Amino acid sequence: MPQYSINVMDMSKDNTLSTLMIAPVVKSRILYNAEPGRLGGMAVILECPDERSKAIIECIRMRYGKNEFRCYYGEKRV
Repeated sequence: MPQYSINVMDMSKDNTLSTLMIAPVVKSRILYNAEPGRLGGMAVILECPDERSKAIIECIRMRYGKNEFRCYYGEKRV
């Protein structure tokens, strides 16, 4: 079952977004290597319903492009 996730290094770019929107939905802090071979390619899985994950990613996309703040759905960058 594919899940949404957020790049850990990119979360440091926006403390407000990371603290208020992302932190509450990463309770277990499940990490995986979303971009093997790249330094800073680790991502944390969002532990919430897909609708909430999509809303978080939409808020991120209002401020940042795909290469500025990396979000993933399964193996694919969104």
